[in-house]
Amino acid sequence: MYENRMYFPLILLNVGRIEMNANWNFPRLCSPFLRIYYVEHGQATVNLQGVEHTLKPGHLYMIPPFTQHSDTCTGVFTHYYIHILDQTIQGQNIYEQHIFPFELEADEEAVRLIRRLTDINPHSQLRQSTPSTYDNKHAINEAVNRFIQKSNRQQYETQAILMMLISRFYNQAILQNTSNDDRLIRVQRYIRQHLNIPLPLDELAKQAAVCKDSLIRLFRRELGITPLDYILNKRIEQAQLLLLTSSLSVKEIASQIGFSNQSYFTAQFKRITGLTPLEYRKQQQQV
Repeated sequence: MYENRMYFPLILLNVGRIEMNANWNFPRLCSPFLRIYYVEHGQATVNLQGVEHTLKPGHLYMIPPFTQHSDTCTGVFTHYYIHILDQTIQGQNIYEQHIFPFELEADEEAVRLIRRLTDINPHSQLRQSTPSTYDNKHAINEAVNRFIQKSNRQQYETQAILMMLISRFYNQAILQNTSNDDRLIRVQRYIRQHLNIPLPLDELAKQAAVCKDSLIRLFRRELGITPLDYILNKRIEQAQLLLLTSSLSVKEIASQIGFSNQSYFTAQFKRITGLTPLEYRKQQQQV
């Protein structure tokens, strides 16, 4: 998405400390970026994919990208927020490999890191707390450009702090269907980098240096799905990102992620997300 800059796998979009008073009430959020919260005072609840969680002082919370959730508070709620654009596209990303804990107790070092992150990024605080003001194409592009314009020292220190914070959740993550098989990782990398073109099994098998039948068995054994299902999931995930962060039409998005038939794309998008592409875009714009 953002080519004219040095590559960083993690880009800080927003960070800051905010005090809400019964006005942190946002239903049906589904953002293309990772969220981390640290709660200082008060309580709130997050309904994460149908499960309600209570946010408590002294704890860290993480919501992966493209994860639907609703936020609610009924009183004073003071917390730090961190929004991170994860650009990792090489091989298996961490959300495919692991089930991450939603909640962790924050130690002194984690709190120090969050405050340091806030101090060195004073212009990354949200001007408004309503998601529709920052979870859109213009605001995300503006935040990315703000990160690009930082000095090398600020970029590297910010990147290091983000990695250290995420590592705390990573340490307690549960490994799920994944693989250390280099053949599979090569194919996954190739798929991620070529979602805009046809991906026949012959070409994927060539990338793995196996025959088509062996490739299908490899995917089923290691990931529990077929190569075609994996490709479809990655294309729909990319479509969600483009619907949220670009003004491309549904037809243009379908073409950009490798669908020659818009109707088929719409049907597959609805099958996976429960909404048509236009319904999905409209819902996010109304949040």
